[in-house]
Amino acid sequence: MEPDDDYDTIKIRATEPVFGMYVGIIDLRVHHPRHCSGQTCCIHDPSNHRMVDFPQLWRDDRKLMERTCPHGVGHPDPDALEHQRMRFGDEAARIYGLHGCPCNCCGVDL
Repeated sequence: MEPDDDYDTIKIRATEPVFGMYVGIIDLRVHHPRHCSGQTCCIHDPSNHRMVDFPQLWRDDRKLMERTCPHGVGHPDPDALEHQRMRFGDEAARIYGLHGCPCNCCGVDL
C-alpha cells in the first residue's frame, strides 16, 4: 500500500487480528505525521517514558501498540494509552492497559 496525503506506512512487528499470534514484520498503514504534529505520538514522537527503547509491536487483535520488554512481555505503550484516554476516557485507557505483567518493566503496580 502506497502512502498518500492522509496516511503513512511504517514497517513494524505485528500480530494477526484474531488470536494475537505473531506474524513478523508488516507494512502498517498509520496516520500521516502532520496529524500528530506537536503532540506526543507512539509512532512519530514518543514521550520519554521508561519503555521508550523497547521494541514496538502492533497488536492487531487489540488494535493497540505495545512495547516488548527484555523479558519478552508485551506492555501497552504509554503513549498509545494516553491516546486512548484522550479519545475514549479514563475507563477505556484502564481497560486497554490491562495485561499480564510478571516483571513490572512497565512500572504499573499490579
